[in-house]
Amino acid sequence: MHALHDVFSPLSSPLAYLLREKFLLTSKGQCTTADFQRATSVVTHEFTHQWFGDLVTPASWNFAWLNEAFARLFEYFGTRMVEPTWRMEDLFVVEQVQVAFNSDLKGSHAMTSETTTPDSISETFDHIIYNKGQGFDFHRGTVEPANLWDAFDGVLDEIGGAQYLPPNSTSITEFVDQWVNKPGFPLVTFSRNYSSKVVTVTQQRFLVEKADRDADKTNWTIPLTYTTRTNANFSSRANLFWFDRFKPSVQFSVPDNNDWLIANLKEVGFYRVNYDAQNWALIAAQLSANPAKIHLLNRAQILDDAFTLARADLVSYETALELTRYLKTEKDFIPWYAVWSHIRDLLHTYAQTEVANQMKVRGKTVGARLVQW
Repeated sequence: MHALHDVFSPLSSPLAYLLREKFLLTSKGQCTTADFQRATSVVTHEFTHQWFGDLVTPASWNFAWLNEAFARLFEYFGTRMVEPTWRMEDLFVVEQVQVAFNSDLKGSHAMTSETTTPDSISETFDHIIYNKGQGFDFHRGTVEPANLWDAFDGVLDEIGGAQYLPPNSTSITEFVDQWVNKPGFPLVTFSRNYSSKVVTVTQQRFLVEKADRDADKTNWTIPLTYTTRTNANFSSRANLFWFDRFKPSVQFSVPDNNDWLIANLKEVGFYRVNYDAQNWALIAAQLSANPAKIHLLNRAQILDDAFTLARADLVSYETALELTRYLKTEKDFIPWYAVWSHIRDLLHTYAQTEVANQMKVRGKTVGARLVQW
């Protein structure tokens, strides 16, 4: 491993690693915690390439995500093993998953995409390859995604894991290919009928413009999770059920109209979530009364989803801003991380208007509370 004064980005090979001096020649007490965390992450990422990328290499650049997605994944979880107090598993959601959402919109490409020229190869190394792909990767020059899915199927056979597959599926390939070979991701909407107690779940590809959403008919088979106020359980597998891509909707019941419903627990699933107006109000009320009742990753998810949906005119900005009222009591940095870019964008968009002035007044109140903490 070599430390160089001026190298554009870290480079790895089976025999050598080239990194910037600041990533290698650093230690606690000589830099900020953020810089030390970044250095640890970069080194972990490059070490991961000893396997994913060096010893195990994709058959073509079409499958570049087999290199970078797993290196990015272990960058976080390897660093967590070195320093658990950095909470890399929480940062993973706001730094990787939510960034991937914002990149995988109109004009994006699938994780597996055709590359025919050096320029097209370079263009594939973006947030889709690094961020979206980190959930899913084998010998040099001979490996394709099918090899990975076959390996997964082998493990499922060994452990008798058919229950982990969608209904009527015989292999993981049927499920995963739709996510790897298509661009985009779903918006899952939970609409409650408060008279019949029935929740109807629908999906469509999330795109910012309504005309684009209406024109795109892509559907996915989605593992859905949810919890409610009465039976709050934020295990990532709580109330797990499958939304088959060939069905227009699925339904279940929530008996208590006063119960909020929150889906995509810990934001494990790669989809955004929308609710009916009353359920959004119930969530906002819970956040104001006792935010700790909702898992911090879902607090971050709720804020990020709400502001993104407001940008797409799927919910009102009043709904999104109402959710921020509780932030004056939010002591964890993860929800703040998720919402800050949205607040900044709003201030920029409405600069020199009364909207911005009101937001600044509220921000000063929240800021004063943060200083007290």
